[in-house]
Amino acid sequence: MKKPREICAAIGALVRAPALCIAVFSAFAFVGFVCWPVELFAHFRVQYAVLLAMAIPYLLYLERNKLNKIYLATCIVALIANLAVVTLSSTSFGSATSNQAQTGATPLSLLQFNVNSSNTNYPKFDKLIERTKPDIVCVEEVSEGWREHFEKLKSIYPYQSVRARTDNFGIGILSKYKIVQESREPIGIAGVPTIFIEVTVPSEAGEKQIQVIATHPPPPVGSSYTNMRDVQMHEIAKRIAQSQKLTILAGDFNCTPWCYIFTDFVKESGLLDSRLNKGIQPTWPTMLPYMVIPIDHVFMSPTIKCTERTVQEDCGSDHFPVLCKFTL
Repeated sequence: MKKPREICAAIGALVRAPALCIAVFSAFAFVGFVCWPVELFAHFRVQYAVLLAMAIPYLLYLERNKLNKIYLATCIVALIANLAVVTLSSTSFGSATSNQAQTGATPLSLLQFNVNSSNTNYPKFDKLIERTKPDIVCVEEVSEGWREHFEKLKSIYPYQSVRARTDNFGIGILSKYKIVQESREPIGIAGVPTIFIEVTVPSEAGEKQIQVIATHPPPPVGSSYTNMRDVQMHEIAKRIAQSQKLTILAGDFNCTPWCYIFTDFVKESGLLDSRLNKGIQPTWPTMLPYMVIPIDHVFMSPTIKCTERTVQEDCGSDHFPVLCKFTL
């Protein structure tokens, strides 16, 4: 009978080759700015880390020859690199992202949801609204059917700014609070609308005005679309930085926190990622649970505190909804 080490050696290629491929993919993730196909490797760092963590114990058990040592060392370095990137992008390390509400601060809740233009499960959406009771809802992929359904919710959200489209770039914002200013315009070169609104929120110290933005950049499915996404994010970041308004920005950004464009956006806009200190919180795709990644984001001005951020249950879309609670 063969010994366990001999059995592992016999099937070594079945683990070593995939593990080496994952280590290479991890290296590609650091140079996503080179071209769009390379950038795609950056989205799956959590999956890389899990698979490498599974492969390393096997590699440790193999015979200590030179080749196996190289495989082992490569996988350990790749694992550490992936864990470091994911941790650094998910943790504030004591910066201004406290979860504690300030005394006398004004509460505000916001739901971010790419409803999926082909999704017609309106009752499930209504149950989500009834259960979470958000003050503001930012929605993407708004079809004419979804626009008509939102009209039926005007008893809850009397103030609405919605732009339905026949493609996947319809967008809208529903609000319980009065919209005092709104703009629906294409930002960048993609020609898809971004919605800017300003709402007046009552508070103990008087009214507070806040800018809420909903956007949906194109997905990185080619060099042209990737460039459109990047330009749109850069342009929105510049506008936010120049406005200096109290801002909450939500949308399906078609990028993870581990992409170069995400890092650039945070630096340029001056906003904070609501996900910090609250875990990875993946949102897409719902039908592939082991491949799900965080591409739905909510950002806020540094003076706004995000006290709670949770990914909600499946509502028929290929995206999970995200609920954020803030204090202003």
